[in-house]
Amino acid sequence: MSADAPSNSGHEVPATLVPGFRGLDHLAIAVPDTEMALTVGRDTLGFPVLYREVVNNGTIRLTHRDLGNAPLQFVEPLIPDHPLQAWLAKHGAGLPR
Repeated sequence: MSADAPSNSGHEVPATLVPGFRGLDHLAIAVPDTEMALTVGRDTLGFPVLYREVVNNGTIRLTHRDLGNAPLQFVEPLIPDHPLQAWLAKHGAGLPR
């Protein structure tokens, strides 16, 4: 490893040292039930809901939350045959890849 390369000693590497990384635009989490997911973030941790919207011809509900430095979106599929339903059945709520 060169003297200029950041070490991997368990410390966070600043975004300015990661080529091409400029920051976090938002974070999206797939959830089967938005209201259930809100109980942790809103009711327990106090992260407010900014707004909600139904998109993609009524197939997805996005709930936008304020985490302070980046928005968090809960993504809830609203129709039984939406591809996220199969992903949620296999993986549970979380970050889709």
